[in-house]
Amino acid sequence: AANSIALSTDNAITGGNLNAASTITLSSLTSVTTGTLDAPSIVIGQTPCFCFSPPATTVMGAIGATQPATTVSIGGSTVTVAGTVTGNPAAADTINIQAFTGTLSINGGNTVVTGGDGSTITLRSEGVGALAFSNVNAGATGTVSIRTDSGTGIRQVGASGITAKTVSLSATSAGADIDGDPASPTSGSLQLNNTKILTVNVNTGGTVALNANGSQFDSISITTSSGPDTGPISLSNMGGSQTLTVSDLGNSDFNLALSSPGSPLIFTFNANATGIRTAGSGIATGGGNLRLTAAGSFDGTTGGITTNGGAVNISANA
Repeated sequence: AANSIALSTDNAITGGNLNAASTITLSSLTSVTTGTLDAPSIVIGQTPCFCFSPPATTVMGAIGATQPATTVSIGGSTVTVAGTVTGNPAAADTINIQAFTGTLSINGGNTVVTGGDGSTITLRSEGVGALAFSNVNAGATGTVSIRTDSGTGIRQVGASGITAKTVSLSATSAGADIDGDPASPTSGSLQLNNTKILTVNVNTGGTVALNANGSQFDSISITTSSGPDTGPISLSNMGGSQTLTVSDLGNSDFNLALSSPGSPLIFTFNANATGIRTAGSGIATGGGNLRLTAAGSFDGTTGGITTNGGAVNISANA
């Protein structure tokens, strides 16, 4: 294998299987097409210019299957990787794959991206369908960020789910869901593993269905532009006796009940289209800070709020 491979052009790049001892760097303003890619560092993007013209990128095979990558940075208009993406299992890898204006497809729409513990994995798709995945694993102390602003949401279509300490999920087009395929082993919920810090952003009409698989959270932040009738939210199987219930109760406001008896939980809930009410036993953060923002009214009479010294910030517009 060559020590490094580098090519920068305004025109299309077409190549076969590429293997380098250190780096592969490919830059184009139109398109990049390759076979398998194997190197510690792999970078594909647009040629430097005073313009925005990320190349349509196609990798007709796997990334890191022969030589796991520590750094993968791919920015294209569309990005298709026919196989899986494998980081170095002994390193905290940085894997950033983004389709800025079209579809991101990895492993035939059954995305598998794995890195060593402490890795940072960022995925983005702006195509018309869902960003579908089976296994995104950054290790128990890693970070995973998945985003789509144009598609139908983020959907787990196979086993495993997301493994990371810090998880950010954002699906901001109208009706976009964050969930699991009902036909897959997920039973309709996106699976979280070893997650401590969770951020969710969903737009009008989007459903959120998450299974924590025993994860005990330090921080949860949820932002929704729906009401509970059209955008239900669930987070099941939390660890450490933590529970979160988000319901409707027929009043069109988000009704929240939260309990974190064993550890402080920082909790933020932004309801950009409705009001917020406490429900059941109310909101108890176990010492964590609480922030509630409502486009409508706030009613905390049912169950009340207990933070055991944690700060409370409530903002309502009615």
